[in-house]
Amino acid sequence: MHKFPIQVLIPVASVGAIASPAWAQGVEFGHDAEFETVLVVSPGRSDAGEVNSETVLAGVYASLKGEAMLSNGVEVGAKITGGIDLDHPARAGFSGVLGDGTLVDPSPLRGAFTGLSSGGTPEDIPAQGQIEQGYVYVKFGHGEVRGGIDRGVAARFFRGGPDVFEWSNTAEPRLDTSGVASVITRPDLTGPSAKVTYTTPRLLGFRAGVSYTPQANRRGLDRDPARQVEGTIPFDLEHAVEVSANVSRPVKKLGARLRASVSYSRANIDQTDFEAQRADFGPEFDRPNAVDVVTVGGSLEGEKLTVGGSWLTSSNGGGRYSAWNVGIGGKVEKAAGISGANFNWSANYGQSRDDLTQINGDTWSAGVGFEPKEWMKISLGAQGNGLESSTGRQTSIGPVIEMALKF
Repeated sequence: MHKFPIQVLIPVASVGAIASPAWAQGVEFGHDAEFETVLVVSPGRSDAGEVNSETVLAGVYASLKGEAMLSNGVEVGAKITGGIDLDHPARAGFSGVLGDGTLVDPSPLRGAFTGLSSGGTPEDIPAQGQIEQGYVYVKFGHGEVRGGIDRGVAARFFRGGPDVFEWSNTAEPRLDTSGVASVITRPDLTGPSAKVTYTTPRLLGFRAGVSYTPQANRRGLDRDPARQVEGTIPFDLEHAVEVSANVSRPVKKLGARLRASVSYSRANIDQTDFEAQRADFGPEFDRPNAVDVVTVGGSLEGEKLTVGGSWLTSSNGGGRYSAWNVGIGGKVEKAAGISGANFNWSANYGQSRDDLTQINGDTWSAGVGFEPKEWMKISLGAQGNGLESSTGRQTSIGPVIEMALKF
């Protein structure tokens, strides 16, 4: 059973302290439930070296939220979300061995942020289920406080460029049919570990926040800071702090809306397990005692055209990792004479540089999306992912079809 640290239980008590004067004055209750299923198909996609591409990936996700609006305007509530997904078995949650081990000499170091390594035992992870969120919150005049299992404020506030692929997207794909995706610009350092977060109200389009995670020791579907890959140097992230600012404002002169974010995250690296096994890895391998992540991203969204991108850099606990991604997209309402149907399109390109694995990557995609109903979206196009080092290159290219149903 997972135990919540005392730092996470503080906001639970705060909910009662803030809300208690209004309970006797009446309260309005509400709830909301969502269900989503996703299917990603990539028939005939080429393999990158010895890394086999996957033809079919899928996921099922659900969330339930309950809330109470007090007579003094304070809102308190709770939310739980979870899911089951089938990702690439060698790269579930993006972490894992990068490539097939032929591009560089294998190393037991693994990225403290990316979770990527050039060595270790290749994994074969089947479909897995996880609780991604389980938190309580209170919203009041001075902002919002959350406590429990949740993403950090840096990942929550993150903004990037447009992409018609929401699950198999160009950067940080949640479902990766290639198995060699290397570009990640979403600053999710702590994943769905227990944390406490405070965010300010939005004022003139601006909002800021801070998260504190005592221990990033909880596995998630899309971020797994707790994974210990066999044959790599073990570590744990603790005492993580994330700060982020987010803006959403109209730019009247351009007839567009600016959406942007900036964030900084830092966590200590506990190497207790590594010290106990140091003799197994050799004196030439070591790791600093902290990891940081900096990211900037945003988009300029017009009536029919959107451009944007994101950039991230991290010390990665042993070797600098940096990545960027740019995208352009547009939309056509009620296209091709189809009543009620909305079409959108996008083209994306990104690159990554990983000094720890000594492998650089690139990615591109182009596609169109079709929304025949509010609860249905179908996207189709082509994608390519490549890995390159001083000894060679591996590439996976092919068609991708993504279908999502949301209720």
